[in-house]
Amino acid sequence: MRNCFLSVFVCLTFIQCAGANIKIKVKEDLSGEFLIYEKRIKSQNNLVNMGTGLVPKSDAELIIRERSYEFQNIYKILPKGLRFYRYQEELEKEHTFVVLIDTSSESPLLSDLNLDERGLQAILLEAKKRDDLLRFNALVNHLQLEIFLPYQIKSVHFRETRTPGDWTARSDGNGKVVINIPIDAMRANEHRYTEVYVKFNP
Repeated sequence: MRNCFLSVFVCLTFIQCAGANIKIKVKEDLSGEFLIYEKRIKSQNNLVNMGTGLVPKSDAELIIRERSYEFQNIYKILPKGLRFYRYQEELEKEHTFVVLIDTSSESPLLSDLNLDERGLQAILLEAKKRDDLLRFNALVNHLQLEIFLPYQIKSVHFRETRTPGDWTARSDGNGKVVINIPIDAMRANEHRYTEVYVKFNP
């Protein structure tokens, strides 16, 4: 029993960030919620013995941290690394909702969301060893934005061409817009800013 207690105290714990999601829910009056989800894996070198014939291998805990904020008008908030605005071209019935994202290597999104390069690579390697963790970390090397708008969306596209498959901007229906940005591209400073245009009928 004494050895069992000692084994708990000598275990080593490592917590690494495994990706991040930003979810924005906009109501008809333009107020809403701004939520940040950080996925983490807590790995421990736990030496507790569970019985004869069972050799300790690993101890991993999946963690999702949520940070929640409220806003009164989506067009008046200034979150770090993001801007939102809308416009309408002359003679066009459709309006355009624009998402401007700082996708540079100096983007505050990298630091504020704890997207550490070494940690991401370590988690990706760990996730590939297990099917369940790989599913949990399907977008480990991406920053994902989910935006729910009170509009009838007609189309979603990047203003400038991005690598298909790696960079994603799409409509999932019912006013939902999904944007995936590769973190490696941000660290490589491939694009200083990225704009996504969402065409809609008000």
